[in-house]
This record gives sequence, C-alpha cells and structure tokens, in this order.
Amino acid sequence: MTCQPDLIFDIGSHKGEDTDFYLKKAFKVVAFEANPKLIAHCKTRFADAIADRRLRIVEGAIAPEAAGERIVFYANLQASVWGTIGASWAERNRTLGTQSVRVEVERVDIVEAFRTYGVPFYLKIDIEGADCVVLEGLRQLEGRPRYISIEAEKVDFARLVAELRRSGVPFRVRHFESKIDFAGLRENVIVNCTGYGAKAIMNDNNLIARRGHLVVLKKTLHKQFYFFSGGCWNGRIMYVFCRQNDIVVGGTVQRGNESEAVTESDRAVFERILSNAQAMFDGRVVDCVTA
Repeated sequence: MTCQPDLIFDIGSHKGEDTDFYLKKAFKVVAFEANPKLIAHCKTRFADAIADRRLRIVEGAIAPEAAGERIVFYANLQASVWGTIGASWAERNRTLGTQSVRVEVERVDIVEAFRTYGVPFYLKIDIEGADCVVLEGLRQLEGRPRYISIEAEKVDFARLVAELRRSGVPFRVRHFESKIDFAGLRENVIVNCTGYGAKAIMNDNNLIARRGHLVVLKKTLHKQFYFFSGGCWNGRIMYVFCRQNDIVVGGTVQRGNESEAVTESDRAVFERILSNAQAMFDGRVVDCVTA
C-alpha cells in the first residue's frame, strides 16, 4: 500500500479544528472521533464536505482487538480535548479538577481503517493515551505515511524514538554547516531545526540569546502535578513545574548572554531561585527577593 498524496487522517478530530484546515488546503480527510457530542458537532459543521465525500467521519474509539467490540470512553465535561479510553488517564484528569462521564462506543480497528481508506499522506494522531495503538497498527502495513505527528506522553526522548522505530518510522540525521546545505532537503518547511545555531548558519544577527537558570529537584511524592508561573522578568517570582521524575524550578532571563559556563554569580542565582520557591510554598511570598 502506497500513501495517497491527497489524503489526511485526522485521528482525534475533536471539534474539527484541524480538519477544517486540511479541507481548505484541498485534502480529502478521514476524521476519527469517539465522543458522540463532538461527532454530532462535526457532522453539522462539515455537512457540505461530507456530502461532497471530501470528508468521512469514523465514529468510535481506536483500541486494541483484545479490548472487545464495545469500548468505555471517558468524555471529559470540562476539557473535551481530554477524552480518553484510559481509566488511569481519566483518574489523572480527575486529580486535575475535571470530571468525566463513561460512554460506551464502538471499537475502531485502525488496521482495517488503513485498508479501507488507504495510507494517508499525513497521519495526525492525538488520542489521549491510545496514540501508540495507531503506531502498532502501522507495523502491520507495508506502506507508510509521508508525515506523522503524534502527541507523546513520554518525557524520555530516547524511549519515544525507540517506539517510533519499532513502528517503522525512519529517522534521518543531518549536519548543517551553512544555509546551502538546506537545498538538499526534500522538505520545503523546516521548524526550529537548529535552534540557536541558526544565528551562525543563517547569518542572522537579529537572533539574540536568552540565557536562563534552572534547578532540577528530585520528586518526593508520586502525585505532584502542580504548575506555577509568575513570569521571569521580574526577578522575584519564579516558575515551578513537575515532570515525570523531577521538579524544575526556574525564573531568570539574561538577554544577550551566550555563555554556557557556570560561574559563582550563577550559583548565587540558583540559591535565590530555591529560596524564593521555598518561601512561596511556605506562604511567605513577602520574603521572596529580587536579584
């Protein structure tokens, strides 16, 4: 099966935000959605595209065959984008202050969908907690989409790469010395390919470094999901966010500083960030100090 250059799969179409864009770009779209209310919304919104057969909506939840033909889908009442078939994901969402209702829906066999509609040119995957089911389905096909986007919950990039490789997704590593090297690429759009290195490659002196300080702490409790941001420019209120295995505390921006070395003055900034974070969580915001 070769990919069809005019076809896009919108897996996790939600209210059709991406589907609308794809249709306007003259692609044919197969949209997948499990939430009955969102399906009804899209049928009304895209009635003309459905009638013209430019859009097909596949109703139900993508899940492994072992899950059975009827699937429990947790429709989130406050954040519809958080709908999921994962009970643990629904519980996580509950701890974040939202509620879900259980809805029984048909199971969608993603391999059968590929065989029915074809391999798309672009495959967008955004189904909370079940994205890898789609990747596993790709392993059963000979053809591959030209482009894939996926929302991954992994914080370990190496594990994500390994998972994608198992699903037959190829990776190309390129080294760029100058902008002339870009001419050899097949892609006509490059997003943040070289990061700050673009300043030298593209001779762009308008690109200005912004150097910051981060303190990484060991996570002490499993259910630490808080996030706090008070901005970086005031030098007094920091930001704090939890990752899977640690907690990141930061809150500085040094414009035009390209140095990668850690100096004694940097160590003093690290201490200030930690002291301010402790004062804030102790309820002593007035004790937070500026640089």
